[in-house]
Amino acid sequence: ETIQGSGDVAKLCKASSLLGTVAGEDELGEARVKASLGLVALMGRKYPKVRTKAAEELYTAMLTWDEMLADDDEDKDLLSILTATPWGGTNATLIRTQRLWIREKLELMLNA
Repeated sequence: ETIQGSGDVAKLCKASSLLGTVAGEDELGEARVKASLGLVALMGRKYPKVRTKAAEELYTAMLTWDEMLADDDEDKDLLSILTATPWGGTNATLIRTQRLWIREKLELMLNA
């Protein structure tokens, strides 16, 4: 069942949980990449609860990425932005800017 275009907040939050589980599994390779980027897409939804849930799931998944997260400032910035951004807030410009930055960094990290 598709979540694209869905306005069902509960369904979107469940999808975030599922994507978070897949994103945290290193054996899943390409599926992990797609799940991570799917979470970033959900962080752009108009529903604050969905954005918050997706950001939490991505953060939790990234904590399991020992082999990909280096001890450099950029990776620390990525985790910091995930936790510091008010995903449930109303500042659409900030949320959009942060989400696009996260997507760019994740694409570089996951496709390396």
